[in-house]
Amino acid sequence: MKLTLHLSMICIVALSNSGYGHNVTLEFLQGQWSLVSISRIEQMVAEEYVEPLPDDNIWIFHGDTCSRFNYPFAFLSESQIQIDSDYVNLNGVQWKFFTTHQDSSFLYAGVNHVLLKFHRDTLSANINHCLTILRRDTINPGLLIGKYTMITHFVPEDEAPFDLFPPVKMKSVISVEDSASARRIIHSRTIKLSVNGALQEFHIKQINPNCWSEWFSGETPIPCHCSPEITITPGKWWSGEIFEVHYKTKEK
Repeated sequence: MKLTLHLSMICIVALSNSGYGHNVTLEFLQGQWSLVSISRIEQMVAEEYVEPLPDDNIWIFHGDTCSRFNYPFAFLSESQIQIDSDYVNLNGVQWKFFTTHQDSSFLYAGVNHVLLKFHRDTLSANINHCLTILRRDTINPGLLIGKYTMITHFVPEDEAPFDLFPPVKMKSVISVEDSASARRIIHSRTIKLSVNGALQEFHIKQINPNCWSEWFSGETPIPCHCSPEITITPGKWWSGEIFEVHYKTKEK
């Protein structure tokens, strides 16, 4: 894995130092950037291990702060950026940023064996409104609306499949009816479900939007697919060993 990342960064550095582009300044980064394309540097991958592609598709720089979004699904992070002569530090991860001499409206961001291409953008009022909601709620509440089916069969990577059932009688299908219900779940991190015929409170351990795009190198993506997952654990009513229950919606 270390060899893969090392060779990939060499490739990215070579691109930026070969007349193709030059490093960026904090002043240059200011404003809104939308993702245009994403490419894997496959020829530099020396091992079978391939890290997942980043979810970022909108970056907003304000002062020394970078806000990253997976629009229209989730607010990913907000962090201070540190720029030295070669790299930009985002959330403890070293990125190689550069732009072309021919067209400075594009920003190239390389990390590991992936190259992201952003275009300087002026986002519409509707998009900015959505980003405000994502920043407030972290996840688009509308995305969580729907029916969720309990997951009892698991197929871990490089391990044998197994079945896991909760130690109490619970509904195999639950529903999030509307945006108001979704926001309550997001902010309270609790949900009430019927257990052995009585309503009990569960803690929301994790909400995973589980959204992805199918990218082709240097091209725009096929529209995103989403299949949100909710992981819950029992509240104070449960005195036994803590267990997890996983619910997942159908792909949207």
